[in-house]
Amino acid sequence: MKQNTFDWVVGLDFNPEADTRVNTQFFQRIHFDHDPNIVPDRVENGFSLLVNHKLSDTLEAEAMLVSSLNRSDWMFRPKLSWGFERNWRILFGVDIFSGPPTGIFGQFDDKDRVYTEVRRDF
Repeated sequence: MKQNTFDWVVGLDFNPEADTRVNTQFFQRIHFDHDPNIVPDRVENGFSLLVNHKLSDTLEAEAMLVSSLNRSDWMFRPKLSWGFERNWRILFGVDIFSGPPTGIFGQFDDKDRVYTEVRRDF
C-alpha cells in the first residue's frame, strides 16, 4: 500500500579507545495519512548499535544490533575479519533475526544465516 512517509536519523560515532569504534543511531519513520490496516504504527522508532574493535593488526571483530522500539523485532550481526595477506581479507559472519512474522526482521526469524567473504583490495 502506498504511504507518504518522513524518515530521519540521528547518530553518534565515537572512539572510547584507540582501536575501538562505537556507533549508535536512533531512527524514526512517520507515516502521513496513516492507514490503520497496515502493520507499521503511525510513528515507527528504532535504534542501532555497532561496536568494532581491532584485536590485532590482522584481526578485527564487529557486532551490530538493529531493533525496533515499537515491537520485539531485531537483527544481531556479529562478524570477524582476518587480513591474512597484504590486500587480502576473509570475513566470517552470522545474521540472527527475531520478531513477529509481520516485522522487518521477524519475517526472517527462521532464516538466520552464516556467511563468509573473501576480498582482495587493489
